[in-house]
Amino acid sequence: MRVLIVDDDMRLAESVGWALDARGYEVYFATTSQMALELMDEYMPEAVITDWDLKQSMESEENGDWLTREIKKLWPTTGVLLWSGLTRPPVAEADSQIVKTDIDEMLAFVEYEKEVREG
Repeated sequence: MRVLIVDDDMRLAESVGWALDARGYEVYFATTSQMALELMDEYMPEAVITDWDLKQSMESEENGDWLTREIKKLWPTTGVLLWSGLTRPPVAEADSQIVKTDIDEMLAFVEYEKEVREG
């Protein structure tokens, strides 16, 4: 199963990616919303883990909330986990939301998305 991790903190993204890779997942990385959409189009990952506070340009509204809505609009069956270093209000389009430090919950989300797809 393919998983896209979207975060402007590549050290954190890579550490999560290693955990997923060790469990047999094919992992892709993006640091911006636009890069994430390009990778979505190219690789069609079944699950996306995206940071809420993506650091785009100051004029951009393309944060993780925006990206979640775009993914669900363009690829409605893709599971999206929105994560943040802070507690945030819920985003209706996200399949799940967690605080970044909850790695066990993140892994449980990806495992659930895999089970859904495998039937």
